[in-house]
Amino acid sequence: MAQWCQLKLLDPKYQEQVHQLYDDSFPLDIRQYLSKWIESVDWDNVAVEVSLATVRFHDLLAQLDDQHSRFALEKDLLRQHNFLIKYTLSQDRFQEDPVHMAMIIYRNLKEDQRILAAAKICGTHAAPWSAHYDERDRISHQRRTKQRVMEVKEFWTWEETLGGCETLPWRESPRKMEGQ
Repeated sequence: MAQWCQLKLLDPKYQEQVHQLYDDSFPLDIRQYLSKWIESVDWDNVAVEVSLATVRFHDLLAQLDDQHSRFALEKDLLRQHNFLIKYTLSQDRFQEDPVHMAMIIYRNLKEDQRILAAAKICGTHAAPWSAHYDERDRISHQRRTKQRVMEVKEFWTWEETLGGCETLPWRESPRKMEGQ
């Protein structure tokens, strides 16, 4: 499973760490929309070679442009506008130093891996089989809820049967209780 897909399955506690990781230096939405491309690049090598970093910088701009075009085709004006801004900011920020861009992406991917590893150690990472257990838990919860509903119905049926009984204190009117 792709790293980004795994990150999306984490508990909110770990997802918050991911949100904090991706800031204005490299926005979260770029990470999400370009996740396949980002994860396919060997950023370890790109981060140490200026010429390779320059090529990947121009690839990033091309990927952003492609995504912007998809939003234009979908007539999604808000995302189209936001991606145009991110394109411009990325171009301005990294054009003079594409190695810096590569280092940020490399560092963020490594931090993603660290977050995933921490989640797996704590057992809060969604495993492929967890949907099966979630379904069993849901069914069990439904059974317990049905049982409770039946118990409440039985209680009210019993209570209605005894409804005319004056000996039950909660059935007595407040006036009768005051007179005693």
